[in-house]
Amino acid sequence: SQSSNYRIIATGDLTLEAPSSPADGVRLSVWITASGANRALTLAAGIIVPTSSSFTSPLTILSGKKAKVLLEYDATLNSGQWELLTFSNGY
Repeated sequence: SQSSNYRIIATGDLTLEAPSSPADGVRLSVWITASGANRALTLAAGIIVPTSSSFTSPLTILSGKKAKVLLEYDATLNSGQWELLTFSNGY
């Protein structure tokens, strides 16, 4: 229930699930580095992507590169949902 930052080394394709134990306004930053090969990142259905976003799931993270995902929990949206705030790929 606190804002956090996580670093993940992806050694395979992965799905980012909606975090448990959320609280209104909590932000979660995830940095994912693809190790050894290109890796696919899929956002689970519990994470809402804005209709204006160019993000498509799954997304490829190139080998040796990093992607950054920022999520925020909104307790009033659809009875509580995680929202994708930003996504950057290719660091």
